[in-house]
Amino acid sequence: MKKEKTPSLWIWGYHPVNEFLLKAPEAILEINCLPTFGTKQKGDKLLNFAQKKGFNIKKVADFNKFFNPAGVNHQGICALIENIWEIEFDDISSLFHKDTIPFLVMLDGVTDPQNLGAIIRSCAAMGVQAILLPERGSVTVTSAAVRVSSGAISRLKICYLHNTNNAIDQLKEMGIFVFALTPEAKQKIWEANLTIPLLLILGAEGEGIRHLLKKKSDNLISIPISNLDSLNVGSSCSIALYETMRQRDLKHF
Repeated sequence: MKKEKTPSLWIWGYHPVNEFLLKAPEAILEINCLPTFGTKQKGDKLLNFAQKKGFNIKKVADFNKFFNPAGVNHQGICALIENIWEIEFDDISSLFHKDTIPFLVMLDGVTDPQNLGAIIRSCAAMGVQAILLPERGSVTVTSAAVRVSSGAISRLKICYLHNTNNAIDQLKEMGIFVFALTPEAKQKIWEANLTIPLLLILGAEGEGIRHLLKKKSDNLISIPISNLDSLNVGSSCSIALYETMRQRDLKHF
C-alpha cells in the first residue's frame, strides 16, 4: 500500500520558522508565538519580517497545553507548514536542470529523525536535489527532523519509494550512476569519479546497506577511518557530500 502524503506539519523554533519565511513563505499556513517572544531583538525582528510578508501572528499563552510538543525546545515560536518537500518518484526528472548534474541521496534503514535532519541540512548545503527514502523500515520527515535541519528541508525534495529496486533501475535508465557507501569497499571515496550523475546510497550504522542494493550498485566506495569501526550516517554523509562537491567544483577549472 502506497504511503499517503502528510498534508502539513508543525515546526518549532526560531531557525526553522525563519528559514521558511525566507525560502518558502507560501508554505506557511499559520504562525504562533508566546507573548514574550517578541521582547528580544531577535524575536522582534522575525515577527516584523513575518508581518511584512502578510502573516497575522497568533499569541498563545502556553505551547505545552495547546500543542503538546513533547518537550521540544520551541524557543517560543512555531508554525504550521504545508508539505512542499514531498515529490512523487515519477516527477524526479523534473529536478534535473540543464545547468546542474543530477545528485540524489538514498537512505537505507535509517530510522532516527535526528540523523535525517542533519542529513537534510548537509544535502541542502551541498547541492543534492532530493533524498530518497524507502516507504518501509525507514525514517519519515517529522517536526524533529525539520528542527534539526534548521528548516533546510525547504530547499530540497523528499521522495518515498514504494519499490526501491525498481526505482534504482529507472534511475539507471535516466543515466544516473548508483554508488553505495560501505565500509568494506576497497575503493576510497576520493578515488571514485563523483562528477557524474549520481545516486549515493547510505545505510544505518551497524546494519549498513542491504545486500541487494549493494549488488545493484555500479560502484562500492568507502571512507577510510582509524580508531573506530564506523561513523554515524550523518557524519559519513557530510564527508561524502563534501568530496562530491569538491570534485565537481574542480571540474569547472
